Amino acid sequence: MGDARADVARRIGAEADLVSAHAVFVEAFRDEWGYHPDPFEEWRALEVEIPSFDPSLWLIATEGERVVGALNAIVWGDRGWIGELGVRRAWRGRGIASAMLRRSFATFAERGLPRVLLNVDFDNPTGAVALYEKVGMRGELVVGAGGRPETGTEAAGKRLWEGIGAVVSTDLRKSRIVVDHEEIPGFMAAMTMSYAVTRPEILPRLQPGDRIRFIIDAEQRAIVDITPVPK
Repeated sequence: MGDARADVARRIGAEADLVSAHAVFVEAFRDEWGYHPDPFEEWRALEVEIPSFDPSLWLIATEGERVVGALNAIVWGDRGWIGELGVRRAWRGRGIASAMLRRSFATFAERGLPRVLLNVDFDNPTGAVALYEKVGMRGELVVGAGGRPETGTEAAGKRLWEGIGAVVSTDLRKSRIVVDHEEIPGFMAAMTMSYAVTRPEILPRLQPGDRIRFIIDAEQRAIVDITPVPK
């Protein structure tokens, strides 16, 4: 094979590019724990048929006519947000992912958005965390099962806790949501946190930036109810 890094900057164009990007993501994420691939039409509805979709922020990497890597992203408030980044197995270790990330960073910087975030599982089997650190990213999100409750009497005897915050991202395949939430007195400090959601049917109605009230079940370490806050 030649140098697959030769064309990593092509922005997504035709519908065929979307089909190829979806296939790349399915192959890239299939070994992650809890991953359940969406059929193309469902994935398209979640990632493309939304107000924040901007094809100029999506990238595909090609070798010849074959799409071997893909990245999708959106603008979220005053920052960029990378939703998915994947490279086909046979093309990994050749600098494709880091080249796409750097191109994405440059695109956001051109728009006056030097801060870029993404969500990653720290036990990702492809070495994604090391890749992100290599290109200069640093851990900011606390990705886990709900944080460490306080040890006081009130926390010890209470199971359900109400919080309020802003949606950062949702992951329908893993039934998870990342929330930038305020302090939950007696239970958890203000933080940006990834939570399991017991009612994933709520997630498609939420967009990054939406304000929500939510209920955390401390025993399940999961969000069991979400109510959008009227704008």
